Amino acid sequence: MSIEFGKAGRINRLGSLLKNLSREEVLEAVSRFEKLGRKVDSFDESSRYDLIINGKAYPPKAVFGLAASAHLNFDVKSQHFVGGEASASFRILQRLGFEIKPKTYRPGRKEGLILHGNYSRRDAWKILGEGDTFRAGSGTWGLQGIIRDRPLPGDAVLFVTLGSYEGNQYEDAVTEDGALIWKSQAEQTQASPAVRQLVAHDETRNLVCLFLRTEESAPYTYFGPLSFREWDPASEKPVHIVWNILNWPLPEGLASKIGLALTPALSPTYQPIENDIPSSLTETAPPDRSKSKSGKGNGNAYGNTDWAEREARNRQLGLAGERLVIQKEIDHLVAEGREDLANSVEHTATVNSAAGYDIRSFDSQTGQEKYIEVKTTTGDLNTDFFISSNEISKAEEYGESYWIYRIYDFAAGRPARFYRVSGNVTKNFDLVPTAFRATRKF
Repeated sequence: MSIEFGKAGRINRLGSLLKNLSREEVLEAVSRFEKLGRKVDSFDESSRYDLIINGKAYPPKAVFGLAASAHLNFDVKSQHFVGGEASASFRILQRLGFEIKPKTYRPGRKEGLILHGNYSRRDAWKILGEGDTFRAGSGTWGLQGIIRDRPLPGDAVLFVTLGSYEGNQYEDAVTEDGALIWKSQAEQTQASPAVRQLVAHDETRNLVCLFLRTEESAPYTYFGPLSFREWDPASEKPVHIVWNILNWPLPEGLASKIGLALTPALSPTYQPIENDIPSSLTETAPPDRSKSKSGKGNGNAYGNTDWAEREARNRQLGLAGERLVIQKEIDHLVAEGREDLANSVEHTATVNSAAGYDIRSFDSQTGQEKYIEVKTTTGDLNTDFFISSNEISKAEEYGESYWIYRIYDFAAGRPARFYRVSGNVTKNFDLVPTAFRATRKF
């Protein structure tokens, strides 16, 4: 059987060459994959898709490569074909009755994705673009500003260059209150699939990852995930969108280091809370459910509220509370003699707002992972909080390994307090529906 290659080094007519590949050959490849210790030369672990066989997950490209190698009597390597939803390899596996599911896992610190780290486009592609091809200065990762459905379906990656330079027709900016004023590519309209996906973005379900630089020749800085704030529905070619940068304010000195000049805050009442951080964090018992005002809530009536300022302040409160908990977890693990675990505590929310939890920590006795969702308020012990459907789902998935850390009395000059509860959220809290996500029936 003659095998020919294209200019990119890929096998030509792969579908035709493997039209007689059988399901049994794929299952034999799975057995070989297990015997090889689940590692195959030239193939990395899949970061975006799982091949599900008998309830167990396998990397689709690696298994397909082994099956193709045996069928063609030729050593098929990762660079010889592509994966992904529209690829010939996935179509063949699905034709044979195999299930391929998108992963719910997104790359983080161990894959090299670090908040405020510096990256080239190639660097970002290596972490977030599995199955894609990189061509410097052209193509999806080498040129475009919006990359859809990466790292997972429904996600997006934005590459933004601020400032004036040849060929730049946009007026993007970052404001003092952490808003990114952004314009899409010039040819895009309200009907463009990329624009429709972005304006429907929900940061608790999917990621929009921001890589930003201020000079065309500089590396990009990873600013973490964004949340959709508003858009101008009258704008066309390009479409105007405003995002919230979730990790705000920036660390001291970062803006000047990368040459980022902030424009005035969109909210005239915005004030940073750097000086309002509590001095420490003290644990208390959870509220006594028999004495709490169940079902009545503890909210306030808001008159002429500056909702943009309130949202920005809540983001700052949330981030500050998460940092207090991270330090609390690290201090506890060190005190228990588990420096090894303390060094692995991860602030997940800084790179993945859709994880369903904020912090990954560890039980000091068993070493088991803990998934911590932090809820912070300036109110008292019985103040209600909001929780997303994704967070509720993750609590069900992780069971007793999932924790709610509720920080209250958050104010400068005195210790903040917190209680914690593990397990299924629906069993530990009364959930009152306040909003519903509506999708048009067809």
